[in-house]
Amino acid sequence: MAQTTDQTSEFHLSDDDLRRIMDKVEEAKARRANLSTVLDNAAISREIDELYSSLGEDIAPEIRDEAVSTYFDELYAFDAPKRGLSYAAAKAYVNRAKAKAPLIATVVVAALAVGVVKAGTAISRASHEHDAEVAATEARSQRADLKHRIDALDWSQVKKDLPAVDSSDLERIVVKGNESVAGSAGFFDKYCPHTACSEGITGDNFAVVSRELASVKQTLDAVAVDVMKGEAIVKLQTDLNDTKRMLDSVFDQVIKSDMPDVFVGLARSAYDSGIGAVGHRDADAAKVRIDQLTVARDDGYAFVELRPQPLRLYDSIVEVAKEDHPKTEAKSLLDEALRYVKSVEVVQLKVAVGKLKGIEAALTQEYTIIITGGKWRYPNNNRGIKNYYLTVQAKAPGGAVIPQSITSEEDGKTETVSTWGERVPEEVYNRVGRDKQDDNIIQDNLFGKKERGYMSPKIEARFKPVGGKITRW
Repeated sequence: MAQTTDQTSEFHLSDDDLRRIMDKVEEAKARRANLSTVLDNAAISREIDELYSSLGEDIAPEIRDEAVSTYFDELYAFDAPKRGLSYAAAKAYVNRAKAKAPLIATVVVAALAVGVVKAGTAISRASHEHDAEVAATEARSQRADLKHRIDALDWSQVKKDLPAVDSSDLERIVVKGNESVAGSAGFFDKYCPHTACSEGITGDNFAVVSRELASVKQTLDAVAVDVMKGEAIVKLQTDLNDTKRMLDSVFDQVIKSDMPDVFVGLARSAYDSGIGAVGHRDADAAKVRIDQLTVARDDGYAFVELRPQPLRLYDSIVEVAKEDHPKTEAKSLLDEALRYVKSVEVVQLKVAVGKLKGIEAALTQEYTIIITGGKWRYPNNNRGIKNYYLTVQAKAPGGAVIPQSITSEEDGKTETVSTWGERVPEEVYNRVGRDKQDDNIIQDNLFGKKERGYMSPKIEARFKPVGGKITRW
């Protein structure tokens, strides 16, 4: 608990504290109405002590006694409220400022003892004054914001593109808004000089200020509604202008390319529909046409890029292949791709070209398959059978590991992995294990080799691979 003799302590009045003080004000009013009630120093002192105790504070007896003495000296003094100690107490509460405990203690005692009715009135007046200051400050900020937004509408570069109706509406909004904002200047010049509303709003004029402010707020709120309408007009026109620029840009790219007429036709249809939607001021519909136009352009570009590839890839495959079946497969894919070129089917052409690229990549790849260890497994948790695997990696001539696409015989899933297991007979598994035991290095570690011109690696016969593979263990 804070001591009133501590000059550095702080004292705060919460909303509950204020309500308790106001309850004392009401009690004081009732006592004044009943002249038969006798007040004495002891009663007032007890009342002050009780209030401070409820606030969680202590009050020095000398401060309390001085305040009580002052109360009886001014018991019958009914001067009009002035900006004295009680008013300062109220103002301190309203502003939620921090103050030294002894000062606030004296103020609160004054609120209770030096005419609690006057103190309660002062608190009420200060609260209303504060509310008026806050409201006026907020209105001033609203006025400044509206002025900025009206200027933005007036200076908008899209004004020249607006149709007559929208242009007239926007002009009306700007002119009326400027007039209304200018008309409110007198209020703020009078009550908020130098941008500080606290200087012009007092306990004597807050009621007048509140009445005048209500009219100002009504005007500013009406301006805000109009400004929002103006901003919507400008935003729509901005969206339409941006959309038209995008339509023009994408279609221009199509026209300047050498893509087949079918893509140009699709692009023109989307472009014309988009321009029509812009003319009807339907930005959403126009944006849909941009998407369609972009698809036509991208498909056209893709077709132009894919068109020569089937023949080039086939020639490369025939030149590299050292076995017949990749040549046969490539010829079938070439015929298929040429049909798609003729019929201008870009999606199917892309698939056929992708398959030809896969054959070419497989033929040109070179690597060795190196044994790295071994694992045994119960297939499908069948304890009566053991499968034996040599773990292997594919390595490029420079030693880099080349991930491979492997299908596991356990779950049928295909994964791209850097290490996998090749199933071998038990005697091969044990032989490799013995090879590793003497120096922890597998000397005979070349499991197979993939040479250029072949689709698949050749596995060394001495390892007798069974053919099954696993990717996880």
